[in-house]
Amino acid sequence: KNTAIGYATNEMVLVLDSDEYLQPLSDEELSMLQKQMETYPDWIGRTYRINELDHEGELQENYEWINRIFSKEKYCYRGCIHEQLVRKADADDTSDEIFPTYQSPIRIRHDGYLGTPEQKRKKAPSKAGLLGVEGTDAEKLREVLRPYSDGGEPTGGARVTKAELYALGLCGGKNSAEKRKALLRELSLPQTLSANAMLEAVSLTVSPEKWEETISKISAKEWQKDEVSE
Repeated sequence: KNTAIGYATNEMVLVLDSDEYLQPLSDEELSMLQKQMETYPDWIGRTYRINELDHEGELQENYEWINRIFSKEKYCYRGCIHEQLVRKADADDTSDEIFPTYQSPIRIRHDGYLGTPEQKRKKAPSKAGLLGVEGTDAEKLREVLRPYSDGGEPTGGARVTKAELYALGLCGGKNSAEKRKALLRELSLPQTLSANAMLEAVSLTVSPEKWEETISKISAKEWQKDEVSE
């Protein structure tokens, strides 16, 4: 994480793991966040994380506040697993320290607890290279991050609802997982994304035009398999 943070072009950073997804923010919330960072530049911003859990086949959620927004000039991570934020000047000090924090308007959805018991315990990249961000095409990542690094505004993505996914056969239906996998492959996104995670990824990385084009393309190739089998 410290290496990745070193590539950031701005002092203030927001850290996300590969199984976490930003929720949309309103203009008012963005203004609030900017004011917080300007007012408390030495503080750490906390984000509201929504954890998706699989409890005996039932999807549940729990919530927590986590430290994720900070100045890369003043803070860094210590440790390799479950890293802890520390002041750069005290990076070698193993004692715990309590930092001043503020609650930011940022919300993060986390689906890393979903999947089989083996997947939940997994800490290393998969052999197929499909664990989190590793399954995303490099150029796709550059495309997503470029507006932020250049100081510009990110372009709007396709706004797709869960109901639309269901109508398209991408969740809750026959062969929905395979259809979703085919669509994610065409969009250069990790093929292991859940339906909810895919909605977040599409809203951030896929233009409405690209979405419609890919849906039409996949429909012609994949959807017809159901008709043949029936």
